[in-house]
Amino acid sequence: MTSSSDGKAERVVVLAEDEPLLRAATALLLTSHGYLVAEAANALEAVAILEERAGSTKALFSDINMPGEMDGLELARFARARWPELTIVLTSGKSDHINAKLMDGIDAFLPKPYRPAEVIAVLG
Repeated sequence: MTSSSDGKAERVVVLAEDEPLLRAATALLLTSHGYLVAEAANALEAVAILEERAGSTKALFSDINMPGEMDGLELARFARARWPELTIVLTSGKSDHINAKLMDGIDAFLPKPYRPAEVIAVLG
């Protein structure tokens, strides 16, 4: 887990991204804007972090396309049902298959490559 110097638990973001370099770059961006970042390499790791940090997490920022038993969309649906107040942002480099029905209950979608200002804007 990466953390910021302000120590604000209410600004925790769970970052689920299977690409290590992109995950590291996004974590750096978020920490530089005062967020605490809990990094997950897949959806099941993100679920474990969300369970562990229930009540202290502000947002889930997840890639849709991830390997494993659960993809980012399934992760988002699980998180929305379990923590309805959580801000959920999904991202994908394959945005041509994304539609309004898939994004129901999702707060924001950012196509890759996303710009730093877009990430910070959607997280507030």
